[in-house]
Amino acid sequence: MRFAALALLFSTFLALSAYSLDIVAPSELPEGSSFAVVTSIQESNFDEIRVFLNNTTVFSQGLGEQANLQYIAAYTRYNPNADKKLVVVFNPLSSGEYTIKVQLLKNSSVESEKNISVTVFKSLKSTALEPMRQEINSIKEEMKGLRESIESLSEKLESVSEQISSIERNVSSLSTAIEDQNKGIEESKAQYGAVLASVSEIKNGLRTYVTALSEIKAKQRDVNAALSAISDRLSNLEQDQAKSNVSFITVGQSALIASGSILLIIVIIIIAIAIMRKRSKAPLFEFGEIEKRKEEPSEILDNVMESAEIKGGRWAYKGESEKEPKEEKRFSLGDLIKRAQ
Repeated sequence: MRFAALALLFSTFLALSAYSLDIVAPSELPEGSSFAVVTSIQESNFDEIRVFLNNTTVFSQGLGEQANLQYIAAYTRYNPNADKKLVVVFNPLSSGEYTIKVQLLKNSSVESEKNISVTVFKSLKSTALEPMRQEINSIKEEMKGLRESIESLSEKLESVSEQISSIERNVSSLSTAIEDQNKGIEESKAQYGAVLASVSEIKNGLRTYVTALSEIKAKQRDVNAALSAISDRLSNLEQDQAKSNVSFITVGQSALIASGSILLIIVIIIIAIAIMRKRSKAPLFEFGEIEKRKEEPSEILDNVMESAEIKGGRWAYKGESEKEPKEEKRFSLGDLIKRAQ
């Protein structure tokens, strides 16, 4: 504060150094502040300088210097060969109005004089200092208690920090588990989708199967109807076959009888030929004489038939075959002869 006031006085002195006697001092300042008074002297017709505070001499410089230490804290003596300034620093003054006066004297008579007014006021800081001090002390006590609370809280915070770290680890583990579970859920969803697709395919297959069964049942009804018709036709065929078997047996018996008759005729022909060869004394299997005789087969057959009539009658068997038409008889006999060959 003092150095600031001195700097202000010096700057003011530089601005007013053109006057013969000038005083620079603060016009107002708070109570409890020191301040400086700078006197610029351009005259040389004097032998003493006096500084007054109101009516009290607080500093004088002549053959020597005298300073009232109650009011003067420091000073720099006037030097006519240098800067020609006198600087006096006052101690803090109580609040009030003050007049600072500077006189230049020669032989104890005043040659020049100048004064300036200074107002010292009570500052808020000074009036409220004690309550603020008390408040500060109270705050200090509270801060002390708060510091203790903070230290205790710091310990608790360390414990809480450890718990939070443990919780973070648990949360991280839980997050990993949740991620794994989500992956499992996604896989389950995919598997469930595949199962649904399979179920859908099975349903479609069942629908196709049911449709096929319906078609099969319809076709089975048609087949059953066709089988029933075929069964009826087979029954009719069995009846017709039974009738045909009876006719075939009859025809077969007739055919056998006819075959037997033919064989008998052939045997008779061979016997007749043998008898004729015997009578003619020709070899049995030599047919030259027969060709020379040029006998017709009909004549031979007539002879054989006559012999058969003589020995066994016309026919040994007359059955139902005689009642059948001749054309059918011929067909049956020819067919049997072919089968015999």
